[in-house]
Amino acid sequence: RYLSIALAVFVLPYLLFAGHAGQIADRFSKTRVLQVTKTLEIFTMLLGLGALLTNRIELLLVVLFLLATQANFFSPAKYGILPEMMGEAELTAANGLVEFSTLAAIVLGTSFGSFLIAIWTHNPWRLGATLLAIAVIGTVCSLGITRVRASGSSEPFHWNPFREVWAGFGRLRRSRPLALTILGLSYFWFIGALFQMAVLLVGSERLHETELRIGLLVTALAVGIGLGSITAGWVSRKHIELGLVPVGSLALGVFSIALSLTYSYNWAAVWLLAVGFSGGLFFVPLNAFLQERADEREKGRMLATNNFVNTLGMILASALLWLLHDLLHWRAASIIGAIGGLTILATVYVVSILPANSLRMVIFAVTRLCFRMRVVGAEHIPASGGAIVVSNHVSYVDAVLIGCSTHRFVRFLMWKPYFRLKFAKPVFEALQAIPIQPGSPKETVRALQAAARELKNGELVGIFPEGGLTRTGHVQAFQRGVERLMEYAPEAPIIPICLDGLWRHPLNAEAPRRLRAWLRAWRRPVTVMIGEPIYGAIGAAELRQRVMELGTEAVNLRKQKNDTLAHRLIRTARSKWRHPAIVDSTKKELTYGKTLVASILVRNWLKREHADEKHIGLLLPASVGGAIANFGVTLAGRAAVNLNFTAGEQSCRAAMEQCAIRTVVTSRLFLEKVNLPVLAEMIFLEDLLKTFTGAAKLQAVIAARFAPARMLTGEIGPDDVATVLFSSGSTGVPKGIELSHWNIISNIECAASVFPMEGDHCMLGTLPLFHSFGYTFALWFPAVMQIRAAFHPNPMDGKAIGDLAQKHRATFFLSTPTFCTHYIRKCTREQFATLRYILVGAEKLRQSVADEFEKKFGVGLLAGYGATELGPCASVNTPETGNQGHPGMRTGSVGRPLPGVSIRIVDPDTKQALPVGEQGMLLVKSPSQMRGYYGAPEKTAQAMHQRFYITGDVAYVDEEGFLFITDRLARFSKIGGEMVPHLKIEDAVRDVLIDAAVFVTGVADERRGERLVMLYTSEEVTPGELVEQLNKAGLPQLWIPKRENYFRVDAIPVLGTGKVDLAKARALAAEKANESRKAEADLPVPAEA
Repeated sequence: RYLSIALAVFVLPYLLFAGHAGQIADRFSKTRVLQVTKTLEIFTMLLGLGALLTNRIELLLVVLFLLATQANFFSPAKYGILPEMMGEAELTAANGLVEFSTLAAIVLGTSFGSFLIAIWTHNPWRLGATLLAIAVIGTVCSLGITRVRASGSSEPFHWNPFREVWAGFGRLRRSRPLALTILGLSYFWFIGALFQMAVLLVGSERLHETELRIGLLVTALAVGIGLGSITAGWVSRKHIELGLVPVGSLALGVFSIALSLTYSYNWAAVWLLAVGFSGGLFFVPLNAFLQERADEREKGRMLATNNFVNTLGMILASALLWLLHDLLHWRAASIIGAIGGLTILATVYVVSILPANSLRMVIFAVTRLCFRMRVVGAEHIPASGGAIVVSNHVSYVDAVLIGCSTHRFVRFLMWKPYFRLKFAKPVFEALQAIPIQPGSPKETVRALQAAARELKNGELVGIFPEGGLTRTGHVQAFQRGVERLMEYAPEAPIIPICLDGLWRHPLNAEAPRRLRAWLRAWRRPVTVMIGEPIYGAIGAAELRQRVMELGTEAVNLRKQKNDTLAHRLIRTARSKWRHPAIVDSTKKELTYGKTLVASILVRNWLKREHADEKHIGLLLPASVGGAIANFGVTLAGRAAVNLNFTAGEQSCRAAMEQCAIRTVVTSRLFLEKVNLPVLAEMIFLEDLLKTFTGAAKLQAVIAARFAPARMLTGEIGPDDVATVLFSSGSTGVPKGIELSHWNIISNIECAASVFPMEGDHCMLGTLPLFHSFGYTFALWFPAVMQIRAAFHPNPMDGKAIGDLAQKHRATFFLSTPTFCTHYIRKCTREQFATLRYILVGAEKLRQSVADEFEKKFGVGLLAGYGATELGPCASVNTPETGNQGHPGMRTGSVGRPLPGVSIRIVDPDTKQALPVGEQGMLLVKSPSQMRGYYGAPEKTAQAMHQRFYITGDVAYVDEEGFLFITDRLARFSKIGGEMVPHLKIEDAVRDVLIDAAVFVTGVADERRGERLVMLYTSEEVTPGELVEQLNKAGLPQLWIPKRENYFRVDAIPVLGTGKVDLAKARALAAEKANESRKAEADLPVPAEA
């Protein structure tokens, strides 16, 4: 009798005072309402203490009524304050935490209350005191709630308890989304109340369990709801994910039916936990949506209306249980099964009215399962209003990944043939994609106008301006369609996005789709990098530049704590233990296992004998020994400094002094060949290897095979210095350039991404290890990419290089145009038959050399661009894909920037960006950008502008993004106020000089300030013929050196890398010019007639 009365007393305040509670929450500060209601709880508990002491049941019912009244006034303020304390980004998570803590308090309170009654049955004052203490603690905690201002409602207070409820129903009639939300929440409370009562009946009727064990079943239900609430908050992350609602309701229906069929107590507990979990997924997003969508001035009233309807739902559950169980004699399990079926039918209805949300949730789940997504910058997508979402296009799932990175729907412009696919059309229609047919101008205009209407209606519209999937890995040129869309909707901001991590995925246009490729791509990390909104007009080329700069930031996010060159070497060696690793022309050949063992021996020796040295010098050629020594230094956590032996003793000593090098690892035989004296404590590698004992070798083998990588590498991280490379010194004194482990790894990965790496590959390494391309690509590229390497120390030894390439089936080769000219004469087609990719740099690639090389060997030269400061590669031409819309190379260019590398062409003086096609100074930003110049922070700062490296090269970019280097800023002369480019003059005479070298520079001139001088090596061409050729080329007269300023020399000074030594060449030109002037001055003056 008293149980029914208690239930009625508890429910009554929610029906009588729901409207009043909403009015108070809207009229006053919700913080104040919460604090006052908690204070009233103290007085209620004082009354409860009196009721317990007097043992009067009527007084206890009054206390219950007051507690329900307090909860009724507390609830609208509790839920209404959440959106005022935090934004939508945290709202769902906050609701999940609130529901979890509420249910945890119910479960713990029920258990704790039963425990207190059991031990203090005859001490009611202790029960009352404990409840009073809990009320006091709650009130004190409420004082710490963040203070919010009053909502500012100007509505008069209405005493009629049902007036505000009816007014709330009127508001719901005007807002279908809110009406459906409250209906869904009430259905949750209806099911919750029904299940709580039905489970008690199932436990006694079917399972025949004790009251204690039946209580645990109810606890399982509550725990499930709590876990589901927390999960809903975690899945929703920073937005309200309504897609969880149909998922939760469907699961709730299925698990309810499963519960109705079980006869096992344990399975009943499992299904109840699952039912509760599903209910949490269902309830939390709806609750957050109601709080966020309700108008701020009437939020309390709306939440109070929700409480009223929820209460009706619980009363209806009691009535339905009485009707079905007591009157119609249904079993409780059958009632649960019927409710499960009803829930599934309701889910079908929800899906029919929210198809896009439901489909989005399925897509979200599948995407998160297949990819490890990282979304950066989600806050840049506006919470409301139209915006144009612009992204690079790498794979068939780009739209899906972007859609999963924001809570808002993105309506993508989609290629019409895809839209027409029978199996996919319903999906695309549900997601409200906009079909576009690029080949039809009229349909394109219609599609863009439709997109503009969506933007004006406050929707997000997505577009891939490249017009198709990239076939090369580079960001292709942006088409004009995006500019047209901006013209149709000028008010809409542009949101640039860059997707990283998808290239070479089986979902690319050019990637292999074998089973192994799919397995390797499973759970691949993918970054969605969202940039700041762009307001106002912006050109397609500039927009492409913004996306590429986001790509640079995205690549840097790939960096992981233990991702170092040492870790990569260990990983490769252990996975390719018996595979060939390195070989050189002396016929030394090691597997990866032996390479790692030898490197660990060197590492152990360095750790033992040179523990206090940060930099270790190396004076070794490109060879097996050179590789082992470098690997050992890296494993030891030291910075490798490969000394430039071609620059002479003075240059080596200067480098050693800068880096405080006390130890140099070298070879006795090599030292004799390069004719260098002893520079410091010289450790001869051939002698060192002989000192290792059998025990030391066994220890190294065990360590190589089984020791944790962290034990071998120590505390080195990706940002630690891996090497100090000295610049070529072509323009002056060499500078020490610090490159970190991540600089080198990221440059290798970015370069490898544009070259297919399937199959067996071998890097032909002939560039010296002191050269940035030699160190990064000849040495570390094979170790990181798990391929073979074949070394030869002399890049001019064409015959030996050809033999080495043929014997070891070389596929990759890095060289310079000068060296390639030599190979044309010295190597046969058969020797280079396996080469697939030949990258050349360091100097301009003449078309005549490229044509002659391809004609002889059947493989083209791929010109690239880089600098030691850039780690070193920045751009490269790639082999043609066969798709005319996606060219891989452009004659005369140095290719497109590598994926992850961004460039700017700026005015040399103002540093303002220049339009496409206009020449200016080249700036480059790259994840492989140097840490800085060693010991020279001022020089480092001077070399940077807004995190871009100032290359000093003059260049321009064409419409398709290809980079053209026209000259170095240092290789201009200012004559008569005009800038004269030296390289253009050199290019104009190369046809008559054939294979001879030429160099143009400026020397001081008293009259003009500077005059042009040309040095050349041909014995068959006269200065007059050179002048005639320059005139034929149509150069301005100001650009043509005077006849007396042409000088034949035996050789143009070059560096060991094949680059022109600008400093020495200029000195030679100045010397020749001065000698010429002096000779003119010494001529006798003719006598007067």
